[in-house]
Amino acid sequence: ITVLMSYSPAIIKNTASLKKNKNALSDYIKLLQSQTRKRNNRELIDIGVNAMKEGIGFSRVLFLAFDKNENCLKNYSQIIDKTLPAIKNLSISLELNKLFRELLKQEQNLIINARNQHKYCHLLPEPLRPLSNQATIILGSIYIKNKILGCFFVDHGKSEKNLTNNELQSYKLICMELKAAIELNLTNKYVAKKVA
Repeated sequence: ITVLMSYSPAIIKNTASLKKNKNALSDYIKLLQSQTRKRNNRELIDIGVNAMKEGIGFSRVLFLAFDKNENCLKNYSQIIDKTLPAIKNLSISLELNKLFRELLKQEQNLIINARNQHKYCHLLPEPLRPLSNQATIILGSIYIKNKILGCFFVDHGKSEKNLTNNELQSYKLICMELKAAIELNLTNKYVAKKVA
């Protein structure tokens, strides 16, 4: 399996240059960066999912959490356009699914588009398959302190719209800010335990 995009250490932080939904995106980024209110991981992931839906404009946004005990990914948080089929109780076994098994070996992104759909579509569970021949899907694994947290799935649903560079940069920015917020939570919990 060829991974087409890996996380770059230098990710553009300037959200002012983003054209679509830049105010919403900036607001969600501020929420992830805010330390005025303690949020648990679930709340932070929900903010990340909302940022991708409202701040970037993806039609389907799912976060699939890694379940170590069952060695699978499970649907954890999602927002899907009302006109698209709902995705419920999705569970992806890593033993049975080569695509996700490879994706979760390290933190990375895989972009599935019109040129390479033929390589990957049959490896996607039915609910995650492209809804158009021109669809672009981003799958991105997230690690926290060298341990797998889960995987994002985003696309534009039935739209023929191509993924823009701004959307990709915004997606990466949200992932980076989400990681930083969760890692800060873990650090604060560790410090609190040590002090107590």
